[in-house]
Amino acid sequence: MHATRTLQLDDHWDIQLNEAGKIKTTAKATALATAQAAANECRRFLADSYFDHDVGLPHFQVELGQTFGAGAPAQKLRSHLRRAA
Repeated sequence: MHATRTLQLDDHWDIQLNEAGKIKTTAKATALATAQAAANECRRFLADSYFDHDVGLPHFQVELGQTFGAGAPAQKLRSHLRRAA
């Protein structure tokens, strides 16, 4: 489970600054914050996180360099994405 506080990104997924010049964050569980957290999990490569190498998706092993279609790689990736989200 992730913390409820997250960066408040704009429509281009860029950080925003408040009136004081500090990075905007949000503590609300908005639909946008939830979608942002799910997308971040799905983009993370396995062993990419600095403090926790056990999280992330095995993109290299599942999809990169593989023939991709309706077969096993696609089903495997969908399964990983569902769990991450």
